[in-house]
Amino acid sequence: MNNDDFNKKFDGMSFSTSWTQQTYNVQPYSNWNQPISSINSQLAVIEAIDNIVQHMAVYPDAEKLLEDIRIK
Repeated sequence: MNNDDFNKKFDGMSFSTSWTQQTYNVQPYSNWNQPISSINSQLAVIEAIDNIVQHMAVYPDAEKLLEDIRIK
């Protein structure tokens, strides 16, 4: 589109635009100074969850059933 097409389309109207960048407030990481005991308790919870998941990775009952089927 050249300038002539633009002027024809808008019948010679002129306009201008401007924009303003909005400021936004980013909260800094607020847990950097939490007590060590809180961190240790969170790590204990994560370790407990890891243990639960690890125990779910092996199904001895299902493995026994499959072993019985494979033998036959």
